[in-house]
This record gives sequence, structure tokens and C-alpha cells, in this order.
Amino acid sequence: MNAMSVKAVGYALVASVASAVLLGLVFLGYWSLAGPAESRDLYVPGREFRAAVGQARAEGEQLVVSGFEGVSPRRQAVLSLRRQLDSEAYRFLTIDMSQLPSGMAATVFWRKSGQAQGDALYSQPVPANVAGATTLDMTRNPAWMGPLAEIGLLLAGDPESRELHFSGISLAG
Repeated sequence: MNAMSVKAVGYALVASVASAVLLGLVFLGYWSLAGPAESRDLYVPGREFRAAVGQARAEGEQLVVSGFEGVSPRRQAVLSLRRQLDSEAYRFLTIDMSQLPSGMAATVFWRKSGQAQGDALYSQPVPANVAGATTLDMTRNPAWMGPLAEIGLLLAGDPESRELHFSGISLAG
């Protein structure tokens, strides 16, 4: 083998190693940017909510609603969570609670960031007589956009002297 061909083989090896290193760096850079998608799902247990109207107590991860205000059949309990959330990151909201008595209704409500306490609330009714987990597509409500300062659940009607168990909410993209 002459000196020219040894030099050419050397250049080819160097070019191959450099290409492999460059390709490896590109792959690692892509993986760090696009990498495995992180779940943006959020679960908030019922115990993190507070009773703004009515009475409730925490039992484990749940919130047990034991008292309603007002006169039957228009009694109410309001469960509230004050937490900054980006509503646009979440399409689906799942509410997990015990079945409501036939004379009761549930409504999800939220307040946008920057709104005063007395400003308008936005809301989405929960389908009637649902036991367990109920999922709502919140993008169907045009008011579900932007940063939120509060989210909650309004329970209205006649609880028939029953306690209601609220396990929590899940938000998913």
C-alpha cells in the first residue's frame, strides 16, 4: 500500500468517526428537545377543595359534603379550589363523586385569573344522575380558555339528608 492510499484510508476513517459522532449528537439533541412526552395530566383529590358554602370534612383523599345551606328543594354546597391552572392545557375534566340524589344537580364552575371575587363565574353543567367518574369535554365551552384562578363544584337541590362523597377531579390534555 502506498502512502497515498494509507492517507486516503485514514481520511475515510476520520470522516466516518466524525459522521458517527455528529449523528449521535443530532440524535441526542433531538431526544432532549422532543424526548418522551411528559404527561400534563393533573389529579386533585377532593380533600384539597374547601366548602365555600355548606359543610364538608376530609376523609382520607375525599371530601365528604355533610351540610347544605338554604331551604329544600334549593339547598346548596359549593366546593372550591383556588389554584392557578392553564385551562388551555386541559381538554377533559373528570369529576369523581358519589351518585347525586334524583333531586340534585352538579355544575362545574371556574373563575379566570385577574377577575375579582365578585366577578362573573363560568360554568358547565354535569350530566344528571351520574355515579362515579364523569368526563366533560371542556373545549365545547368557549369560556374555557386562558389562566384560571379557581375551579369548583356547585351542588344544588335536595340532598335527602345524605352525605355526598367527592373524590376529586382529573384534568387531561
